[in-house]
Order: sequence, then C-alpha cells, then structure tokens
Amino acid sequence: MPSTNDTPTVAGDAGDSALREDVRLLGTLLGETLKKQHGERLFETVEEVRTQAKRARQDELDDPDALYSRLSGMQADDMLHLARAFSQFLNLANIAEQHHQIRMRRHRYGRDGESASGDFLDDELAFLRRSDIDEDRLYETIAGLRIELVLTAHPTEVTRRTLSMKYQRIAALLAERDRPDVGQHDARQLEQGLLRTITEIWETDEIRRKRPTPIDEARAGQVIIEQSLWDVVPQLLRNLDLACRRHAGRPLPLDATPIRFGSWMGGDRDGNPNVTAEITEQVCRHSRWKALDLYAREIDALRRELSMRRCSERLRAMGGAGHEPAHAGYVGRGMLTAAVSGDVFASPSTDAVYAALKAVGGSAGVLLIVKNYTGDRLNFGLAAERARALGRRVEMVVVDDDIALPDLPQPRGVAGTLFVHKVAGALAEQGADLEAVTEAAQRVVDSIVEAAARGLILPGDRVVEAEVARELNISRVPVREAF
Repeated sequence: MPSTNDTPTVAGDAGDSALREDVRLLGTLLGETLKKQHGERLFETVEEVRTQAKRARQDELDDPDALYSRLSGMQADDMLHLARAFSQFLNLANIAEQHHQIRMRRHRYGRDGESASGDFLDDELAFLRRSDIDEDRLYETIAGLRIELVLTAHPTEVTRRTLSMKYQRIAALLAERDRPDVGQHDARQLEQGLLRTITEIWETDEIRRKRPTPIDEARAGQVIIEQSLWDVVPQLLRNLDLACRRHAGRPLPLDATPIRFGSWMGGDRDGNPNVTAEITEQVCRHSRWKALDLYAREIDALRRELSMRRCSERLRAMGGAGHEPAHAGYVGRGMLTAAVSGDVFASPSTDAVYAALKAVGGSAGVLLIVKNYTGDRLNFGLAAERARALGRRVEMVVVDDDIALPDLPQPRGVAGTLFVHKVAGALAEQGADLEAVTEAAQRVVDSIVEAAARGLILPGDRVVEAEVARELNISRVPVREAF
C-alpha cells in the first residue's frame, strides 16, 4: 500500500521488477495523498491494518483476534476512509499491472523482442502458411471473418466517466515514465502529475449521488467506444491488412468488416422495468448522435491531412474534388450510382466521366444528370459519345433551373438537381428501363419551380422581391410578406 517496501508481487520473473517499481511508486503517492488530505493519523491507521493483515496471512500474529478487534472498534468515518484507501490502492495496482502487460507485449514485439515480425497477427498468419495453408484459403477465411462483440451495461459495473478518464491519465503517465530519454527533471514532473491525478481520484466520489438511469448506463458504455475501441479497432484492421498483403499476397477487401459490434444498452428488458420503448428510442438517438460526432472529428482531421490538389482520374471519378463535390453525398440506394467531380472551379475531365461510366455502366445503360455549365455539358457529352461508340447505352439530361442571375443567358443547374436525382434514382431502383427513367428526369427538369430573393433588405424593410421561374420562362412577380 503506501509503504515503500512490502508491495505485492504479481508475477515472479525478473521482468516484473518494473511492475513492482510502478506499484511501489503509486502506493507511495497514495500515502502522500492520505497524509495531505486527512493527516498522519489516517496514514498510520492504514499502515497498521496493512501490516497486521499481512502478518495474519503469514500466521505471524500473536493474537489472531487483534485485527478483528482493531477494525470493530473503529468509527464509521474512519472505516470509510480505510476502505477507500485499500480500494484505491487496488485500483492503482490494477492500472500498473495492465500497463505492465502492455509493456511486456511491446518488448516481445519490439525491435529486440522474440517476434520476427513485430506483430502478433503477422506471426499467426506466418504460422498458418508454414502449416501448409495455401494463400487462397487463408485469404478467403480472413475476408469472411465475422466477430461480433456485444456491449452491455449494468448499474453495479458503471464507473464514473470522470474516474475512467483519470485512470487512463495514470496509465499514460506510467507509459511516459518508460521512455528511455526521460531525464530527472521530466521524471519529477511525471511524478507530480501522478500525485495530482491520485489526489483528484481520492477527492472524487466513486459512487453516484443518484441512481443511474438506463441512459446513463448507455452513455458510460459509449465512453468505451469513444476512448478505446474507436482507435484500437482501425489499427487492428490495418495490421491485419499488412499481414494479409505479406502472407496472402493481397490486401484486405475494402468492405471487409471482420469485427462488428452489437449493443444491449438501453434495450435489455431482462427484469429491468425502467427500460421502456421510449428509453430505447432515446438511447438509439444518442448513439446515432455520438457516431456522427465521432465521424465529424475524423472528417475534420482528414480535412487537414488531405491538402493535396492532384489525384488520379479514378479518385476524381468517385467525387473527391472541388467542383460540385456535394453530389457524392447523394450516391446510394434509390439515388445516384456514382458522382463525378472536377477540380476547384473546373469541370470534371472527359476521362474522369468515362472512367465512371465504365465503372458503373451495365447492360441496362446509364443516365447522366448534368448541371448546365459549359464545361460539364461538353465533357459529359464527349464521354457519352465515346461510350456510345463502344456500344454502351448512355442518355443525358441537363438541369438549368437557376434564376439567381436573371440576365444570365445560360441558367445553371442548382438546387433542382436534387429532385432529378431522386425521381430518376427511384425509378431505376424499381427496375424501369433507361428510356422511362430519362423521360421522367426530363419532365422534372422542365417542371422545376424556383424562387430567389433579390435585393438588400434593410432593418424595417418588409418587402421582398421574389422571382419565380417555371418551365424556363422567367417572370418577375413582386411579393409582399410580413416578417
């Protein structure tokens, strides 16, 4: 416990000296916390009980009832502090042991470790190949893996999020202490960080002041996803991909999902009357919000990473560029099959459009939905003619619903394009032929009605001029609205 001498030995080999050092340090810092927060009396009581308990285990107590007498005579507040002290020490020892397991694994798979590859997945696949498992069988087995882990929650197992974060901070500080370049000054700073965190833990209630709801339990489970699984699972798949490349001769399929997750959180009605249909709906909504939040962070990180301007035609054909990139978001069932985007302020090239036609075009044919930009009409049209020359069925409709610039001789395609996507995509999903889909898309283009606000609205001005365009015949109609 707080003693610097009698720390427990979790394992007996020489490699555990680092573990014993970590446990000893954390116990010492916990002892300093007890002294600072409650004085020498509590520290001495904890040491006395610890020593007597150790001697009792070793049958060295002269009076076997001495420990019982000592504990039974304590006041309730003292007993609470004593129990918390031992509980926190066990928590700290567990953190140290988990960190030591990571340390030993890194040593095994490190540069000077016993693993030749440095990764356990690589080692296992190498073993299978040496066992006469051919590449094709190995690859098909890995690509078809489906391991589903189900997350659940229970009120007695819910650790407060604040404490979980502090426990992770202790593990991170222990990992920093293992760095070979840590000097004396850095080591003192790290110990001060450990002391501050242990003090924060001691001053934090382990038990909630109010009973956790099923939603609280679900949120606690989502913390595991956010703080652990979200980073660990992708890294595991990257390692598996590298191992596949090395031992199966090809990368892991892009759509492979060997690890999946399910959840009982907020939906387990096994004897819990508080889990209702309304609770399940709330948990589902919160889970979707959390997923969107996590993906938004990743997209923000990608935005900083993807600073390159040039890319392959194949990538550009998938919609990853600057000219009308939003349409990539409309790719999906009942909408678009593919979206082709150009560089910033530039139409996609003919090669990019043709690459998309080849990638998605089948015997049923392809309908190109094009916004009314000169470059778009030209390049999409050339790609369509090129495809037709090779016997492919291709049709094209041009959307020209823009009225924001009344003097523009060539109205652009803007918001109305979405409705063309929806109608054409829905018909194609239902199995309509290319001619029927094209005719319906053109009818939508011819029937789009748009309104555009015009002019500067000053404070107190309650008049908005709107322009309505129908079937490409623009008429100006003043509209008065009260705001």
